[in-house]
This record gives sequence, C-alpha cells and structure tokens, in this order.
Amino acid sequence: MVGNMLLLLHNVILQVDKDDIWLWTLKTSNVFSVWSAYRFLTDHSAIDSSVTVSDLWHKDVPLKVVLFA
Repeated sequence: MVGNMLLLLHNVILQVDKDDIWLWTLKTSNVFSVWSAYRFLTDHSAIDSSVTVSDLWHKDVPLKVVLFA
C-alpha cells in the first residue's frame, strides 16, 4: 500500500508559492454538487459492483445522530 502511494506521488511537484484549491472534476464548473456525486456513483455502479444504488441511501448512522443533525 505504501509502495502504491509512493508511485502515485512520484511525479507530484509541490509549489509553495501557490495556494491550495479544491477542484471537483466531475463538473466543468469544478464546483461540487450532491447531484454530480450521485450521478457518478449511480452511473458507475454497473461497472463497480461494490457500490449499489441501495447502498447510497443506507445510512450507517444511529437515528439519534440523524435527528440531531
């Protein structure tokens, strides 16, 4: 696992004079939306059988936490 991480980071060049920013590459606007994440997961669930649509709506959170949130 560490070896795979090192391979991924091998070509990364850190730039200390630039600010870090988040980019959501699933939309052309690079802005996150729940809809784009949902569409990505449901469109790719046929390819990756580890994610099913029913799993998206199953919360592993106790009811008291859901009500508090």
